[in-house]
Amino acid sequence: MALSFKYFISLTLFLGLFLISTAHGNTIPSTGDIDASNSTLDKRDDKVKLRILPLGASITWGLLSETHNGYRKPLRDQLRWKGYEVDMVGTRSNGEMKDKDVEARSGDTIDEVREAAQGSLPYKPNVVLINAGTNDCAQEIDIKNAHTRMHKLINSLVKADGMKDTLIVLSTLIPSHKKQTAEHRPAVNKQYRQLVKSMKNEGINIVLADMDPEAPDPGHGWLKWPKDYTHGDKADSTHPNDYGYSKMAYVWWKALEKALKDDLIKDPQPWDSGSTCADDNGKSKRSIKTFVQKLYSRCKKSDHTGDDGPIKDPKLPEMPQ
Repeated sequence: MALSFKYFISLTLFLGLFLISTAHGNTIPSTGDIDASNSTLDKRDDKVKLRILPLGASITWGLLSETHNGYRKPLRDQLRWKGYEVDMVGTRSNGEMKDKDVEARSGDTIDEVREAAQGSLPYKPNVVLINAGTNDCAQEIDIKNAHTRMHKLINSLVKADGMKDTLIVLSTLIPSHKKQTAEHRPAVNKQYRQLVKSMKNEGINIVLADMDPEAPDPGHGWLKWPKDYTHGDKADSTHPNDYGYSKMAYVWWKALEKALKDDLIKDPQPWDSGSTCADDNGKSKRSIKTFVQKLYSRCKKSDHTGDDGPIKDPKLPEMPQ
């Protein structure tokens, strides 16, 4: 009788713990959730949680990617494979992936990216990935002061509530076959490399993700046109194919890997999932189209989370070192 009573108590405690875990969304994973073959997946309990804001224009959006995921899914898969819990945030969503939130609009210049970013500040990401400036080059907008506009964008992020310690990862611009972009890209990239150094000196938590290091670095020209920009039988001047996007993911990953080793990424600040709607408050000076986009996304929640099947090594291509 005593043994039966102890068994009953043990079973009750187990079921209670299971129900509590389930209520918080922390269900016990099945063996199918992780690819155990040759797995190097670490436990996540002692790792910083990553709330990532992918910020930019059409490349960040994943334009011309077959899955519409662009670099985001291969990067997320790499981080998950290494044992990190990831939630990508933004007022918009795109792609076949589950965790598909993003803050990006095709054609946006640096200043427009800054304005669009304000809608995602309530999410308080602890990592912001910025790829912006390609459209400034294409439209030949005040090239010599691109770094000034980028500085303003970054300041608008780190001075926001709860984002003082947010890691900013600024990427250089990827190669382009468009005449104006190809002409101005080297100058903008040089400005960005210097900007990261100067903002570090200002005390900003910032690192560089150099998509196309200067020669004679072995990584120079790693993203190749037309090979990494060919979609079907046609090469695009600006947007990579999925293999090209996976190369971008590798560069982002290496920048994040070093930042994680250097303890530059802190746990994200709490945010109220019920009140993180972007509020324009009449501040936007952009077009009617942008106003409608903001109105549409005003009460969109960052609710696209979860893995796409088993956690596997995405086997990203590696930039020559």
